[in-house]
Amino acid sequence: MATILLIDDDDQFRYTAKQMLEIDKHRVIEATEGHEALNMLEQNARNIDMVVTDICMPGMDGTELILTLRKRYPSLPVLAISGGQRTLNSRFTLGSARMAGAEQTLAKPVSLADFRSAIRTGLQAGAS
Repeated sequence: MATILLIDDDDQFRYTAKQMLEIDKHRVIEATEGHEALNMLEQNARNIDMVVTDICMPGMDGTELILTLRKRYPSLPVLAISGGQRTLNSRFTLGSARMAGAEQTLAKPVSLADFRSAIRTGLQAGAS
């Protein structure tokens, strides 16, 4: 169906999210932090339909990544996900992601139903 760039430094979460996306026949490209994700986008920008990114990551974090994506790829849908483990308040990190330009946010742990709904909404917004 769609190609989704999935960025998260947590191997277990990335594995689980990838499985959830593949259930719906999406192609998944994985990155562990923002700089790696930007390199992948540079190589595959025309083929990526949506970005799903964690917020708290080493190197370039998700908020900085989203700000960069808005400048370079303004119409690319972005879903930000955070558990807030490294911050005092996960709502603050998700709020920061929204202010940076993420259209949607989800708090970890993420249910399959909520994840599917967010992906579907993001892909529909990107197609219009």
